[in-house]
Amino acid sequence: MDIWKGRAIDANLWDKFDMHILTSDIIDYKDVATRRFVLNFRQKYNDEPNEYAFRGYDDMMFYGLALKNYGRYFENRLPEQNIKLLHSGYYFQRATECGIWENTCLYMLEFKDFQLRPAH
Repeated sequence: MDIWKGRAIDANLWDKFDMHILTSDIIDYKDVATRRFVLNFRQKYNDEPNEYAFRGYDDMMFYGLALKNYGRYFENRLPEQNIKLLHSGYYFQRATECGIWENTCLYMLEFKDFQLRPAH
């Protein structure tokens, strides 16, 4: 899964073997909301947003809106939260073993034309 992030890869091999990987997050820098976030972040902090900036923004948006929409006991309403986020999605299901909520969002990426893209 995310073990491939930040590592050097042999792009020729990935292209040759039609490499696909799973990841729990992906940032679409062509998306209007993402571009707006990046520009605002640069203006405010004079730096580029990293993975933690995107994750923090998404977490605050998701849980902040859950709190606003459902009140402080929003836990059982998590699956109803349908919000477009910047780096990931949140699709919560109850883990049957222990009853906690688990985010089951995964994206399939394919290596095509020497770029990782969402698989179609």
